[in-house]
Amino acid sequence: MSEFKSITRFFFFTVQIYFCICNASAQGWEWQQPPTGDYALMGVFMLDEDIVYAVGSSSIIIKTTNGGLNWRVISSGFPTGDPLYTVDFADANNGWVAGASGIISHTTDGGNSWVRKMGAGSTNVNALSFCDSSTGMAVGYDLILRTTDGGATWINKTPATHYYLEGVAVIDTSTAVAVDYQGTIIRTTDGGTTWVDKSTMPVPTMFLSVSFSDARHGAASGQYDGDGIIAATTDGGETWTMKYHDTLRYRYLESISCPDSLHWTAVGYGKHVIHTTNGGSNWLSDTLNIGYSMMTCVSFCDSLNGTIAGLGPKFILRTQNGGSASPRIRPCYPPDKAVNQPAVVALRWLGSSRLLKKA
Repeated sequence: MSEFKSITRFFFFTVQIYFCICNASAQGWEWQQPPTGDYALMGVFMLDEDIVYAVGSSSIIIKTTNGGLNWRVISSGFPTGDPLYTVDFADANNGWVAGASGIISHTTDGGNSWVRKMGAGSTNVNALSFCDSSTGMAVGYDLILRTTDGGATWINKTPATHYYLEGVAVIDTSTAVAVDYQGTIIRTTDGGTTWVDKSTMPVPTMFLSVSFSDARHGAASGQYDGDGIIAATTDGGETWTMKYHDTLRYRYLESISCPDSLHWTAVGYGKHVIHTTNGGSNWLSDTLNIGYSMMTCVSFCDSLNGTIAGLGPKFILRTQNGGSASPRIRPCYPPDKAVNQPAVVALRWLGSSRLLKKA
């Protein structure tokens, strides 16, 4: 009888743990299930805690309107199937995607329909950014384009100096900052007519992404000699200082998101998430066990709600508590690789074990 009671108590204890943790939606990063198909995700934009867009190979655009509980594929207006690298929205209706061959598409109805606006020949658009529904820029290798009519027309603002641009942040109708993989940071205050080199980082620095939370505060992520780095500015990009340098090699930081002046998150090669809650004075570093996948992009709409997407195979992760307000959970394998696995899987964070129900 005592053995039966022990087994019963163990059963109910296990069930209680199972349901407590399965319902703990704010326990760090959680898997979400993107639509089926063979594609990679290379850009993500989080409009608010419910609406998120992600783009990738085969011109795919996916969208959720319920915080990632369900995702659906929407048409991009790209007939060629070229990969999309970047997505940005100025408001709930106006958004843009761009990618290979310099093609840019625009939506005015929240992604339900897309109109192809232009192509830049063989030059890829690596990143684009809008400060409102009218003014934006698109950048690539030896390419800077600017629009003031929501993307209906684009003006070439490429300077004579060669820049291999990977990221851009349009701060207002006059000011923008762009970064390149040779470690250069350039800034304009006249809508792109002139660009000034603001680089102060040592060689061989490579910048891959830049994000601004307001007119003064921004950060750029990348790598220095194989180590992940983050540089920051508090004067609108006029001056930059090194805020993070990972001494463990091969932590390229592919993407950074700065929803406000204090909370920044960067992701990249090696499955690393770097997070600060005080503007870069201190950093938390975590490694998510995502198998053979790689994090390519991150977007936060506020200090708590963020989305990470990636490839190899495709995946999406979501946090509702900033990703580090509590111990992060680390899935043992992506959902795509777990179709024959048990419904309950073990996860680890710094040696502690957790249980989480797979979606």
